[in-house]
Amino acid sequence: MFKHLDILDEKHVEIVANAIADDRIGCVIEDIRSASDNDESLYGECLARLIGPDGRMYAASAFVPCLHVLREVSMLDRHMVKLVLDLLDADPMSVLGCNLSADSIADAAVWNDILDQLHHRSHLAPRIVLEVTEAHGLNSLLFCVDKIAEARSLGCLFALDDFGAGFASPRLIQLIDFDIIKINQAFVCDIRPSFEERNSLQNIVGLASSFAPRIVVEGVETVAQIEAARAAGATHFQGNFFSDSVTRDVAKACKNFESFQHL
Repeated sequence: MFKHLDILDEKHVEIVANAIADDRIGCVIEDIRSASDNDESLYGECLARLIGPDGRMYAASAFVPCLHVLREVSMLDRHMVKLVLDLLDADPMSVLGCNLSADSIADAAVWNDILDQLHHRSHLAPRIVLEVTEAHGLNSLLFCVDKIAEARSLGCLFALDDFGAGFASPRLIQLIDFDIIKINQAFVCDIRPSFEERNSLQNIVGLASSFAPRIVVEGVETVAQIEAARAAGATHFQGNFFSDSVTRDVAKACKNFESFQHL
């Protein structure tokens, strides 16, 4: 459905908008595990999934990058916040997170809608983690500091996603006090030696640790990567190594999928 479309084709927006209207956008949940106890979960990140009219499931990677390029990701952000709040309402023991673009925070109308959702169910706010993604540079996030403080006053936690890649730069963690910093998976996939018997993963984890109390290394797939991330000082891991046991399929918010299932 998406593979034949150019990344700038606005058909992406139409497909996603229709899926939201038809309750065909849902999520899978991937746990963030503790480095000190791999059976302990910090929270579950809700990863968007789109169900096509034919029942086929599409991962977020098939459509979210296009929405970012077209500056239309905010409609998905609003839907995902609602979906996460619904899931938290249904399970009083869960702690869940979802991506939220800097564009959505910077846009007054979109942010007011999201903040209204959080206010109306403020009892759920302490159990939600908003993972900030920055796809278009620093400028949009410079106007977000006060807005992030508004949501944090309700109890929401904020994570910086993909630190070390793209626009998720060290300058961001100087400007905004994040509760969690997530290290881009490239740093655990390509660990390079450095001076004084340290390596590149240790250096970036050390930098992030100066600004946030919880550091997640993303993209772990092997025991060796887990050991390297733990040695670097990461407090938590996320990745395919745990996928068989921690990725949970959640209702899909779809009219044709009414029961909870497990992947």
